[in-house]
Amino acid sequence: MIVQTSRDGDIVLFYRGDSPKLYCRLRRPDGLGWLQRSTKCNHQEEAFYKAREWYDELRFRAKLGLTTDPKLFFLVADRYLEDLQREVDLGIRNPRHLRDYKPVVERYLKPFLGRMMIDEINNTKIEEYRNWRDAYWVTGPGGQQRIITYWRGGKEIRRPMTRGAPSRSTLVAEDVVLRGIFQTALKYGFIRHWQIPTITRPAPRRQNADTRRAAFTLEEYKQLAAFMADWWQSGRNLYRRLLLMLYVHVLVHSGMRPGTETDGLRWCDMEQFGRRPNEVDETLLEDTAAEWLWLGLEGTGIDHRPTDGGQLFSLAISVRGKTGARTLVPTRCCQFPFYVLRTLREGHLGHPVNPEERVFCLPDGTLQSADSLRQLFEPMLKKAGLLFDKDGKRRTLYSCRHTYATFSLLYRKVPVHTLARNMGTSVAMIERHYSHLTPRLAARDLE
Repeated sequence: MIVQTSRDGDIVLFYRGDSPKLYCRLRRPDGLGWLQRSTKCNHQEEAFYKAREWYDELRFRAKLGLTTDPKLFFLVADRYLEDLQREVDLGIRNPRHLRDYKPVVERYLKPFLGRMMIDEINNTKIEEYRNWRDAYWVTGPGGQQRIITYWRGGKEIRRPMTRGAPSRSTLVAEDVVLRGIFQTALKYGFIRHWQIPTITRPAPRRQNADTRRAAFTLEEYKQLAAFMADWWQSGRNLYRRLLLMLYVHVLVHSGMRPGTETDGLRWCDMEQFGRRPNEVDETLLEDTAAEWLWLGLEGTGIDHRPTDGGQLFSLAISVRGKTGARTLVPTRCCQFPFYVLRTLREGHLGHPVNPEERVFCLPDGTLQSADSLRQLFEPMLKKAGLLFDKDGKRRTLYSCRHTYATFSLLYRKVPVHTLARNMGTSVAMIERHYSHLTPRLAARDLE
C-alpha cells in the first residue's frame, strides 16, 4: 500500500503487507529501473527522511560516475562462489579451486568484510583485514581453537591446531580469492575498475636472491629409484606404495603438476602416436635414470613391459589445471608406469578399463589424490635421506616437476621455449628458476 510519493514520483514510500515496517522504492538516476529498501522504521516522517537521504546519495553517486546499485561484500562473495561452482560443473575449472577457495571466503573474508559495501572497501580496509587475518589463529577468533577438523578423501581428519601467523604463500593464495571477488563485482557492474583496491604482496626476496627450486640430481634420482624399489614391497599399504612409486616416475618424466593436473587425469586423456623401437638404450638410461623399471618391478610377478607388437608409442597427454587445458608430451619412459597401472586395474576388473576412469587409482579403483600420496611421500623421502637438497631446501612432490625441467634442460637439451609450452608455464619462469643451469648448458662453449 503506497503511503507517500515525492520528487515527481521518484521516491515511493509504502507498506509491503508482510511487515509493519515502511519500505521505499527509489528510481535509479541512471534510468536502469528501481531500487527497493526497508527503512526499518514504523513512523512515516522518519522513514520518508531516510528515503530522501538515500535518493540524494544515489544522485550524488551517479554524478561522480559511481554505480547506483552497490552490493554488500558477502553478496558479491556468494556470487563469486556460484560462478566458480558453475565453471567446475562445466569442466572449465578444477574442483580443487572450489574446495580450497570456499573455506577462505567463509572463514576469513565474509566475517571481516561481509557487511561492508563492496565499493567502499579501499586500501585502508584491505590493510585492516590483513592485520586481522595475521592474528586470526593467535589472538583473533581462532585463538581459542584447540583442534582443527576438515575432510580429506571422504574422511574426517582431526589434528591439533598449530598456532602462529600464516605463511606468505598462504596469504598470496588467499589474495587470489579476494581479487576474484572484486573481479566478479566488476563483471556484474557493482563497481568500476578504478574502485578495485590494491591486492598484491611485494616479494620478500632480494633482487639477486637465489630462486632455484628443490629438485633431484640425476644421482639422487637413481638413489631414490633404488630405495623405492625395496620400500614399496615392505610394510603395509603395499599397492598404495607401489602407486606412489609409479606416480613419482610419471611426474619426473612428464613434468605434470601434482594434484591440479594429475588428480583429474583419465585414461581417455592419453593418446598414442608414432612408433619407436621397443628398447631402452644406454643413452636413455644415462639421461633419464630409466633403470627404475627393472629395480622396481623385476621379480615381483607384475608384468611391466608393453608387448604391443614389439613397439613403443609416443604419448600425448591432455591435462587441465592451473593454466587451463593443454597437451604435453612426456618422455618415452613415462608410458611404463601407465602400462603397469592399467595392467593392475584390468587384472582386478577382468576386462578393459573404462576410458573415463581416473588413472591414479589402486587396483580396486580407489582414487588416490596428490594430497593422499603426499602423506606417504615425505616420510619416504626422510627414510631415503633425500628430504632436503644440498642447500637445505625441503623437497615435496613438486620437486619431481622441477626435476623434469632440470633433466630436460641438462640431458635432453630441450629448447627453453619448447619446454615452457610443454610444462604449461612461461619462458620467463623457466629462465627465472633454472638460470643457474646456464653455465652447465654452455659448457662446450665456455671450455
